[in-house]
Amino acid sequence: MDFLSASPYFPGVYFRTKSIKGTPLVQLVQSYRNAEGLPRQRVIASLGDAKLPEAEKPSIARAVERHLQGDRNLLERELSEEAASWVARLVRLAESSKSAAPVTSASLDGVLLDEIQTSNVVQLGPQLVARQAWEELRFTPMLQELGLSAGQIATAQLMIANRLIEPLSEWALIDWSQRTALPELLGLRMTKTSKDRLYRTSDELLIHRKAIEEKLREKEADLFCLSRSVILYDVTNTHFEGLCQKDPKARHGKNKQKRNDCLQVAVGIAFDEHGLPLAHEVFEGSMADTKTLEILLDRLEIKEGGLKPVVILDAGFASNSNIAMLKERGYCYLVNVTRASRAKHAESFEKETFEPLPGRNQEQKVEVKKIADPEDEASQLVLCRSAQRRLKEEAMVSKAEVRFLADIKALEKRIKNGRLKQAALIEQKSDRSKRSIRASSVFMPSAITRASCSLCAMRTK
Repeated sequence: MDFLSASPYFPGVYFRTKSIKGTPLVQLVQSYRNAEGLPRQRVIASLGDAKLPEAEKPSIARAVERHLQGDRNLLERELSEEAASWVARLVRLAESSKSAAPVTSASLDGVLLDEIQTSNVVQLGPQLVARQAWEELRFTPMLQELGLSAGQIATAQLMIANRLIEPLSEWALIDWSQRTALPELLGLRMTKTSKDRLYRTSDELLIHRKAIEEKLREKEADLFCLSRSVILYDVTNTHFEGLCQKDPKARHGKNKQKRNDCLQVAVGIAFDEHGLPLAHEVFEGSMADTKTLEILLDRLEIKEGGLKPVVILDAGFASNSNIAMLKERGYCYLVNVTRASRAKHAESFEKETFEPLPGRNQEQKVEVKKIADPEDEASQLVLCRSAQRRLKEEAMVSKAEVRFLADIKALEKRIKNGRLKQAALIEQKSDRSKRSIRASSVFMPSAITRASCSLCAMRTK
């Protein structure tokens, strides 16, 4: 029979065997002509490395073809019992695909992709990245040296991976872990009753926090060949809505979110110039930011013979005691000076001897100039001008003007309505408004018309 000239629906059926990576793949194939009259083939059934009776393969294929054409032949009774069972099975597979248009089925290594079904799918990709980072940092031997058990180490790996991928609470972390491959990879069984295990592991890690941070600093420096020359340090705070009676560090203090009614703790963290954290510390909520610097530097004290990095601080840390401490310990430092200090150097700002920083476009242009500090011969000052700073200064002054005019208008209305009659009280409120506008409009040199300015105190060896 010429298969290509047979019925237009199932014009030819035959077996072919392919080799996929050394493994035989048996396929029942239909040949047909498409709308343009060109010969094409499609796979009716992919049977893997099924062991069909070799001598009866042509007979099985012809029998399947006749069944699909509705032309049964009594000669099929001559097929062996095994061959007949294959015919029945293949007819069912072919009938299920008969309603589909004769197109080539997408397959990969003999697998029909359109027939693949999935269930209980879990996430694996990000978890493999987190696991590789864990192994590169040698977390497991590090925690073993600190006395953590195998179960605690696996739980810690799960919690750290979650913080990197999708930070959640301990309660939500359990549901998240069941949607990932981590429990299977780590040999963990996580249920809602495992929540306390997460808390206990967190407490154990907190006990060894300083040792873990020190080992990570050393491992990161070795892994990335880092030469750290800068320490960036700042402090923030976080408050508690509850009473927080069991936390000895929870105190009332100046809250950056204006929640001075709540107990809080302060958190200081130091980074290197590569953005990698070096150490962090939790302080009492009532401790001033300036007092935290020495405590954290004690954690990062460079060993004898090492090159000490430059310490970069915000203006809030530039107390006389901190500056003296940095000098005494031999640190170079860079501190942002307060806005009110710029007026002292108005003449230096006026002189056009600034140099632009390279690699910046016009909108991000920054000009700098270094001068000697007249109040400290061992230090120098860096004067900075930028267009972005100018926009910020103008916005601050504009808001201050709006507030000042609103206060004066409200004061005028109170006087006209007779609610404010005492001359001394009127003068007091007027002076308060004037002081507010003066504080926002700090004197700046005329160079402010071109770009606003900032000032840094710098000490170098």
